[in-house]
Amino acid sequence: MNIQKHIRSLVLPVAMLAGLLLHSYCGRFYSVVPYLVFTMLFLSYTAIDVRQMKVSRLDIWLMLFQLSFCGVSYAIGSSATALWPTASW
Repeated sequence: MNIQKHIRSLVLPVAMLAGLLLHSYCGRFYSVVPYLVFTMLFLSYTAIDVRQMKVSRLDIWLMLFQLSFCGVSYAIGSSATALWPTASW
């Protein structure tokens, strides 16, 4: 049996056991977990070589647009709840 296949078959059970044993310690990192899960899924389910990834000008503009849209949406939502605190949005 190939050693790489053998190690690969053990990774999931070992990760599950580590998560079970270290749950209280790892619970402190709850705010980072969604980003880690996204990164792991993105890199494992796409056939992209990380070394070949390049950020273009369009990527930067799209990220800036998304961040500004989220900021404006948050500002509108927070001002709406400040003006109408009893309204259920």
